[in-house]
Amino acid sequence: MPTLRELGYENYEIVSTMQIAAPARTPAPIVERMNREIQRALGQSELQKRFRDQGFATAGGTATQAREHVAGEVEKWRNVIRATQIELQ
Repeated sequence: MPTLRELGYENYEIVSTMQIAAPARTPAPIVERMNREIQRALGQSELQKRFRDQGFATAGGTATQAREHVAGEVEKWRNVIRATQIELQ
């Protein structure tokens, strides 16, 4: 199977991300509180070191940024799948 670069897709970078999600109908105040607590945890140097020691970089953000990131990834890979005619097996 050819790589994306071999297929002419020079500007594609594959990055793994992890996000914490809540059900779609979770009330905004709960989502906001969860996000604040997660950001607080990610700001702790001990946790950052543990992630770094495992080869991970930490970055926080808002629920809106997470949704936008996922939507962008879906669109990016939808285009690759269509252009390369990848089929489910």
